[in-house]
Amino acid sequence: MEEMHELRPDLIAADSSEYSMTAAKKGFELSHQLNAQAALVFVIDTSQALGNVDAGITHEQALIILKKEAEETLDQLARMYNGKEVFRFMPEGHPREEIMKTAEIWKPIC
Repeated sequence: MEEMHELRPDLIAADSSEYSMTAAKKGFELSHQLNAQAALVFVIDTSQALGNVDAGITHEQALIILKKEAEETLDQLARMYNGKEVFRFMPEGHPREEIMKTAEIWKPIC
């Protein structure tokens, strides 16, 4: 029998899509109802950091652009939480794996 994991409504995975904004809003509402601390995780998908030698863009420069996009998205999402404290995580790697790792280490203080 597979072990059940406790749901943590306070960790909200996000990206820069419109769907993610809607999901984050619902996650914030749930965190507020449960009086839980909210945390956002935006994984910087390193497989998307493709450079373009012809355009003079290196892998490192592409990664910087992705990090800036992640920071801007997290800032925008945090503003949706009405000035309450929101923890932010920006791991690099494969989204599914990094979200699961973050869920394992995130220990909310309630």
